[in-house]
Amino acid sequence: MDGLQNILNEISASAEKAAADIIADAEKEALRIIEKAEKEAEKEAEIKTSEAVKKAEAIARAGESEVSVAAKKEELAAERALVDRATEGAKVLLSKLDDKSYFDFIFRFCDKNADRAKKGLLKLNEKDLKRLPKDFSDKIAPLGLAVSKEAIPISGGAVISYGEIEINGSFESIADIDGERLSDVACGVLFS
Repeated sequence: MDGLQNILNEISASAEKAAADIIADAEKEALRIIEKAEKEAEKEAEIKTSEAVKKAEAIARAGESEVSVAAKKEELAAERALVDRATEGAKVLLSKLDDKSYFDFIFRFCDKNADRAKKGLLKLNEKDLKRLPKDFSDKIAPLGLAVSKEAIPISGGAVISYGEIEINGSFESIADIDGERLSDVACGVLFS
């Protein structure tokens, strides 16, 4: 019986190591893709910024202040396009995570945002409800959360609901919030 248990333990340890290696490789690949996208975005931003600066200098020499505003708007639009591409890339990366990594991400969102003093519902989309790990409900129960049986119309991520109050961690919300922050920074740089 001990020999069988040892074999089972070795198989289990081997499977856990293989799963950890797969997750580590996926995380490295995701970081590589994000870094590549950021470098490309920086290069494109430098080109657009250089073009906008040249246009602004020509406008200043000509004394056409209205066109200067147009150049800044063009630069801002280019920056916004880069932000949009980066956030779309992040959403794609998140949606391509394997189930374990994806639900680890959802758990971290819950752990960070749950109000343990209240009872709340974790709302997911239909796809995520179907692939929800069996132990996930038990895992979030100490956080004061239960998984809602009703699907919500989001592309991914989750929403924590305390009746009228919701904490939106959907991919759309995360992209909107981060996109707004980046736009605010870009506006501060352009118009300072």
